[in-house]
Amino acid sequence: MYRAETARKEALAEKRTGIIYTLLAVAFVIGAFIALGVMEAQEINLKVPESDFRNQDYQIVESQLRDAGFKTVVTDPIVDASSTIFGSNYHKVEHVYINGVTNFKKKDTFHKNDTVRITYHADGHEGKYKLPFGVGELRNKPYQDVITKLENAGLTNVTVTPIYDATNKRFGGNVGKVIDVWIDGNNSFKKGEYIEYDPEVLLTYHEEPISDRD
Repeated sequence: MYRAETARKEALAEKRTGIIYTLLAVAFVIGAFIALGVMEAQEINLKVPESDFRNQDYQIVESQLRDAGFKTVVTDPIVDASSTIFGSNYHKVEHVYINGVTNFKKKDTFHKNDTVRITYHADGHEGKYKLPFGVGELRNKPYQDVITKLENAGLTNVTVTPIYDATNKRFGGNVGKVIDVWIDGNNSFKKGEYIEYDPEVLLTYHEEPISDRD
C-alpha cells in the first residue's frame, strides 16, 4: 500500500511538471509572436527606390518619409550654382540618406528609428525674409502709414522715436513724416534684399517741439 501511494504521488508530480512545462512552452510561443509583431511594427519597407525621390520637391519627399513611419527626418540645403529661384533645381531633392546610406532599392527594409537626411538645392537665402520695399519708399511718408506697412509685411518689432525738430516755419508739412528707418541697424536697405526674420526696426519721424505748439 505504501508503494502504491508513493507511485500515485510521483504520477501527480510528473503531471504537474508536465503542465508547468506546457504552460512555459505556450508562454514562450506567445512571447515570441509578440516580439515578432513588435519588430515587424517597427520595420518600414520602402515602396520606391532612392532614385525616385531625386529632383522632387524636398518638402513633399519629407512628408512622404514621415508618413511612411520614419521618426527622424532632417533637411539639409545645398547651396550650388544651379539653384536660383528661377532655376529648375530650386528646392529639388539632391539625395536621400537613411543612416548615411543612399542608393537604396525598392522594398529595402529599415527601422522607424533610422535617421533620414534629405539634401536639396537651395539659393543661399533659406530661413531669411525678402523685403518687399526699400527704405526710399518709407521716407517722408506719414509715420503711422509706414508703421502699418511694416506690420503688414510681418515686421512687428518696431520702435518709434519722434525727433522734435519740426516747426511750421522750417518744415511746414513735415510734421509726422518719417525721417529714416533702420532694420537691424541698416538704413540703406533695398527692395528684394534678404534679412533675418524678426529684425529690430527703428523708425524716426519729425515732431513739432512742445514749446512751438499752440
